[in-house]
Amino acid sequence: MIDLTDIPILNRQTIDTIILQAKGDNLLVHEIFESFVFEVQNMINQINEAVSISDYKQLKFLTHTIKGLSATIGAMQLHVVAKQIDLLLKEDKPLEAISYIPFMAKVYYDCQKLVKEEFKIM
Repeated sequence: MIDLTDIPILNRQTIDTIILQAKGDNLLVHEIFESFVFEVQNMINQINEAVSISDYKQLKFLTHTIKGLSATIGAMQLHVVAKQIDLLLKEDKPLEAISYIPFMAKVYYDCQKLVKEEFKIM
């Protein structure tokens, strides 16, 4: 697996940039992170479904989307894992890519917990 020891769950600089761009609109910032938590959870559920039916095209689409969303929001550990899965799928190594999915789900749940605490999301 990937060593995430030196990679932050959330990149504080990215979060500060989001807050700055929102011009202090705390409701907007809350909605951005709430949407991230909700959408990625749905995508992880869809990934599990895609794996169960060997739909590698859908798996690639979803992991690529998570890769982009996580980079945009500053969820760096999730980004690194999604990037690895995306790369493996591009290299036509679906079974190896699938082996990372439980790890990605764990990294997501760690990220989700931190985002929910920091942004008071239920």
